[in-house]
Amino acid sequence: MKKTILLLFSAFTISMGTYAQDVQQALIEAVQAKNLDAVKKVVEELKADVNKPWDNKAVGKPYAIHMACKTIPASLDIVNYLLEKGAKLDV
Repeated sequence: MKKTILLLFSAFTISMGTYAQDVQQALIEAVQAKNLDAVKKVVEELKADVNKPWDNKAVGKPYAIHMACKTIPASLDIVNYLLEKGAKLDV
């Protein structure tokens, strides 16, 4: 778990111009890894926006809540957490 969190935070050493997208990427990656602790850190400490997609040409513009629901099996803890933080389902 420490390794995953360390990898997420190491992604933020690049320029501030892409910081917001890097935070969104970290959120998506934490969701895909089903790591609730990492999701909480990215949202609470790095201020990831739960209603902003990660803009990635290869995968489109995924939203964290959609990725949490699509991950098989879905991580209900992460889905509930994102909803508590204001994630919208109709984005």
